Amino acid sequence: MLASESSYTKHHDNNEWDIDFETVLGKGARCIGVYLGKKKKNTKYIPQNIECAIKISEEYKNNENEIKVLDKLINIKHKNIIDIYDYAFGHHKGDIKCDNILSLLIDGKIESLKLIDFDISKFYGDKNNSKYSSICGTPTHMAPEVLINNSKASSKSDIWSIGCTLIEMAGGSLVGERPNGIPDIPSHLSNKCRNFIQHCLIFDSESRPKAKDLVTHDFIVSIQKKIGQCNNIKNIPVELKNSELDKLCSIGEEVTQITLQEFNDISLGFDLNQRPTKSITLILPLFNQELNFLETPIRNLSVTSLILPSFNKPIPCGSIPSTLISLTLTSFNQMLDDESIPETVSELVLGKDFKFNENGGNLPPSIKKFTCSYDFKSPLRMNNNIPKNALEVILDNYNYPIIKNSIPETVHTLTLGENFKDLEEFKSFSNLPPSVINLTFGVCNCHFSDEQIKEYIPNNISSITIKRKNKRKYNETLE
Repeated sequence: MLASESSYTKHHDNNEWDIDFETVLGKGARCIGVYLGKKKKNTKYIPQNIECAIKISEEYKNNENEIKVLDKLINIKHKNIIDIYDYAFGHHKGDIKCDNILSLLIDGKIESLKLIDFDISKFYGDKNNSKYSSICGTPTHMAPEVLINNSKASSKSDIWSIGCTLIEMAGGSLVGERPNGIPDIPSHLSNKCRNFIQHCLIFDSESRPKAKDLVTHDFIVSIQKKIGQCNNIKNIPVELKNSELDKLCSIGEEVTQITLQEFNDISLGFDLNQRPTKSITLILPLFNQELNFLETPIRNLSVTSLILPSFNKPIPCGSIPSTLISLTLTSFNQMLDDESIPETVSELVLGKDFKFNENGGNLPPSIKKFTCSYDFKSPLRMNNNIPKNALEVILDNYNYPIIKNSIPETVHTLTLGENFKDLEEFKSFSNLPPSVINLTFGVCNCHFSDEQIKEYIPNNISSITIKRKNKRKYNETLE
């Protein structure tokens, strides 16, 4: 509930509201205070005698943004969205912390959580209102880009605040010295929770994950399973032969993956005028023609992910549509030009045939997830061809020691080969950049137990997966 002191008698006289000015619930930077009150008459949103938190502001303009946000939120039907709301006067949710989260308890169980205090919120996508114009919020929960350069605040700044809020909930401290600018994560938390917080607290906002990426994190999924709220949305794949291409027009919105099993003939046409706009993955197992032909089908099918298992032809600049986000070329082994892969592609998968050292010199820095199955014959050196801004790197045939500075400092998830076995290889994990918090690798003919191996893995890596090809017995002590 938002009210204005300057027009209080005009909009909230004593016949409408009973406000207890002696019961102060809170006080924000942009308001006189928040008080307990009750509506004396039923309204559309607020039943009679229901207790409300009433924020009183001196000026309408002080809370204009908050009112605009709440006006939009009230139209969203979800149990965690405010559904009792009214105002006389006076949004990114810019001040996420425990004090601004309400929980509804019924029979001792939390039924829903609600965010409050949208005073410094901004609408993303609104060019005139998508960034902060001044530093506001709680300093202990502010992302580095907000504290250092407020004009760079974004939805990624809220992700940082969520990480700080989880530390706060766990009894940790957000004050005092911060090594590398990152608050300490309480040691008693589970590795899944700790790893989730580490993702939230990635210092560089460009490398920090989006909310849509975090909802699939193991920590969130495990909670959803416990409370019975797992995502039951089913993505239905469709496979079509050349004789069935006319069915593309009737494919429903539930389809997110289309495989054209035989398609490799550029004389075959697509009738795609009625395709829905939902993005899909297109798989062409046999296609090995010039990519230019696929431009129209890719755009009309709303393809954002393209998988070409057999393709191995040069990629001229501009032949890959800018609508693509993910590209998989498992048989590709050609030299890449500067602009062969457009900067819109953020996920690239290359197979074992691709000569990483010889042909990978022009991979764009826009790639955030990079997979290459090249069979490495020697350790990676500094200034190699891994995309410099990659966040996730999968080198599933790399089985050599890690050389210092060979892995970009942006990488938070690293997957290596499955044939590690020597002590010197395990010791080399200390050369990984501190940004790495997820590590997966395999061992073969290894004398050491998982626990012995983990002794050589840096403490900042909270998610460690070790795969074993055999069950050879371990030595009790390291040699």
